[in-house]
Amino acid sequence: MGKHISQYGGDHDATSGFFNKFSFRYMNSIVSQARKGPVASDSLVLPPEQSAEASYNAFQRNWEATVAAGKPNLRSALIKTWGTKLVIAGLFKLLWSVCVIMGAFFFVRTLQ
Repeated sequence: MGKHISQYGGDHDATSGFFNKFSFRYMNSIVSQARKGPVASDSLVLPPEQSAEASYNAFQRNWEATVAAGKPNLRSALIKTWGTKLVIAGLFKLLWSVCVIMGAFFFVRTLQ
């Protein structure tokens, strides 16, 4: 999943590279196709590490580790699997919220 035939030839990950991940540039062709009609599920790409199979495997490893420790804890397995990514996403969301509120605050102050 996430692989497709490049216009330059060869099989590659459409989401590879910092710019592609940061700008979602790999989505341009998919959005263009969606405007014209239905999009095949094969053309919907995700980074390989975000596929359902990779996520399940990571969770399964962490769950088995908590079971092997003798004290199965679902919360612990979930935090070990996705906790860091969720904390980073939360920090970006907090930064976004602060910027929106500050933008509105300064806009209202300029009107007075």
